[in-house]
Amino acid sequence: MKTLHLNGSLIHSIPTFYDQINLMLEREKTWNIGPSLDALNDALYEVPEDQGDSDKPTADASATVHWHDHEHSREALGFAATERWFLEKLESQGRFNMGSLQKQLDDLRAGTGPTYFEIILEIFADHPSINLILD
Repeated sequence: MKTLHLNGSLIHSIPTFYDQINLMLEREKTWNIGPSLDALNDALYEVPEDQGDSDKPTADASATVHWHDHEHSREALGFAATERWFLEKLESQGRFNMGSLQKQLDDLRAGTGPTYFEIILEIFADHPSINLILD
């Protein structure tokens, strides 16, 4: 089983979250994932891969990710960061589904939509071969 550590105390914004994810996931790679939830989701498929000689995942592969100081990250990736993230996306007309983004922003502001931190947790939950431990 692979064990990885995410240093939440160094996460102060969405970009610094991806800096820490890249340190955790991509140490042996020559490229880094960008600040994208889709890229994070894709990168998590590689986490449980066997570290042996094969580049192919094994059927029983699993991994544990310890997210240290997750409460610090929860605050840094909370309402304010999420609202800024939606507003930046809404400013880039034509690149995204504006109606969907506006609804998600409205839901966030109404207290019914997830924060960026909560979206990240949902993405990890979609990867049952990864055991996420919030420390």
